[in-house]
Amino acid sequence: MPIENSNGEGILHPHLEPTLRRRLSIRKWFDTLSLQHKIQLQIQPILIALLSAATIYIYQQMKSNIIYNQAQRAEGVAMQVIDNANMLMVTGAISNTDNRRLMIKKIIEGQGLASLQLVRTEQVAQQFGPGLAEEHLDDPLVKQTIENSVMAGKSIPYVSIEWVDDKPMLRVITPYIVSHSFHGTDCLTCHHGAVGSSNGASDLRIDLSENFRHLNTTVAMLVAGQAGLQLLLFFFVGWVSTLKDQQQQLDRMAHYDTLTRLPNRALLNDRFSMALAQTKRSGGKLAVCFMDLDEFKPINDNYGHKTGDLLLIKVAERIRSILRTTDTVARLGGDEFVLLFPSLLDKAECGHMLFRIVNSMALPFKINGNDIRISASIGVTLYPDDDADADGLLRHADQAMYVAKELGRNRYHFFDIAGDHHAHAIP
Repeated sequence: MPIENSNGEGILHPHLEPTLRRRLSIRKWFDTLSLQHKIQLQIQPILIALLSAATIYIYQQMKSNIIYNQAQRAEGVAMQVIDNANMLMVTGAISNTDNRRLMIKKIIEGQGLASLQLVRTEQVAQQFGPGLAEEHLDDPLVKQTIENSVMAGKSIPYVSIEWVDDKPMLRVITPYIVSHSFHGTDCLTCHHGAVGSSNGASDLRIDLSENFRHLNTTVAMLVAGQAGLQLLLFFFVGWVSTLKDQQQQLDRMAHYDTLTRLPNRALLNDRFSMALAQTKRSGGKLAVCFMDLDEFKPINDNYGHKTGDLLLIKVAERIRSILRTTDTVARLGGDEFVLLFPSLLDKAECGHMLFRIVNSMALPFKINGNDIRISASIGVTLYPDDDADADGLLRHADQAMYVAKELGRNRYHFFDIAGDHHAHAIP
């Protein structure tokens, strides 16, 4: 925020000045870039952000679907385990440890599991004996999952992804809660536990390597597609920018002088027509000026055409620095220029502007270490005092310019229809 010094002048806060300078330097650098680079800098970051966000979203959705589908599969396996165990219970074969091992083995092979354990709680061990070592409730995570389900009064499976031997494994622990109708079976028929207690849990792992391989392949394809799209956009923007640059170049060649970058005769005609129409609508005066550099040929002869070209460029720059934004200066060719001053109040305002231009042309031009001195002669006519068409106005300004040269050069001269030629010399 600006503050004031002792003189009442506005100055920038010292902490803000470096930041402002950085912003201005960045803006200045950006302005120097080509149209193609400007478009790329604005579009590519947005595209990267959008496509990256889309890729991350797709990855998360696919991963969630994999986990959900495999968890549903694990729930089905858990119910298969209890169904098979019930069948062994009914036939009396469950007390045989080999039968239980065979049951687990067949389920693992049939379902393509990485591992499967049927864990028994203390109340089952007391009723049927300690069982196999792998059936003991030794894993704290399994024990905690069972306790959580008992407290909730329903089976709450534990689901997570673990990495085992550099392989992604989906681990699902499904507690079995005693009830009168557990998967179509009354648990109290065979078990002595209370309703809401737990007989045990299934602890299984599913290898997700193939699922993740497919997921990573899909993500890699998305990233490759993103890179391809950005590359395609890069070349497309480059192609469009090239066409735009070519069109702008053709437009400059058609409407601007290649040396001084001033409007040429074609663009001058357009602006002349608009200036005349504006003057007719809004009133005021339009000054049409024809300017010719005095003794320009000796400059070319003495210093060379390259110096002469540089001089014309500097003349154009000096004239532009004096004119208003609504004014026009055009180069017709050689050392001839046409100036249009619309919306003038009177002849005196025009004379003031011409005085500044003639005086400015008389100042030395520094070119290749040389002080080049020239002067200018300007003829001017005012519309609508001179109610001629565009060609007539230019012709009258040209005639007035020759009068200025005859009167000694380094001056401007107003065209007088009545023949009263009055030269205005620069003191």
